[in-house]
Amino acid sequence: MTASLSTVHVSHRGEDRLRRGHPWIYRSDVTRASAASGDLVAVIGPRERKLGEAMWSDRSQIALRMMAAGEQTVGENGWRERLAAAIAFRESLNIDATAYRLVHGEADRLPALIVDRYADVLVVQALSQGMDRRLDELTRVLVDLLHPKASWRGTIPRSGCSRGSSRRSTCVAATSRDRRSPRRAGDLRRRRASWAEDRPLPRSA
Repeated sequence: MTASLSTVHVSHRGEDRLRRGHPWIYRSDVTRASAASGDLVAVIGPRERKLGEAMWSDRSQIALRMMAAGEQTVGENGWRERLAAAIAFRESLNIDATAYRLVHGEADRLPALIVDRYADVLVVQALSQGMDRRLDELTRVLVDLLHPKASWRGTIPRSGCSRGSSRRSTCVAATSRDRRSPRRAGDLRRRRASWAEDRPLPRSA
């Protein structure tokens, strides 16, 4: 699987961060990169072992946002599966509100992606180059999963964004039987989820 992806090599310190479960690698721990901005890349350690897959930013100080650990892969259906899982989890909470967060970025193994629901409207924010590149695709998946009656898309470019994205926002009108004004949920927080799904990285020789 590594051969099909661009690669980014990280230092011993970067590898140690991943072993401790941190979902990010900073630019200072990148030793070599052969990837375009926003690519899904294979992360390679100093001993030439694959440490996982991540989204690459060539502008942000957060250079790598982890998507999978070790030999795990995101796969062709990974984006849809993670969105569906995030939506299903929020639905299982039976939230007594029409305004709440559907997708919490790293907590839902979708780093830098935020999706908020306000009654009939979803607000989708891509906060990295990788998510920005996939914003249209992810919006189409949300439309399919939530069966909207209509959709509206807009972009809000901001130059010099520290995260290395254009800070685009896309709004999608989603189907809802509740036409009242949005009622906000309380401070609901999902338990801290691991991008690695509790699987350890391979031990170095």
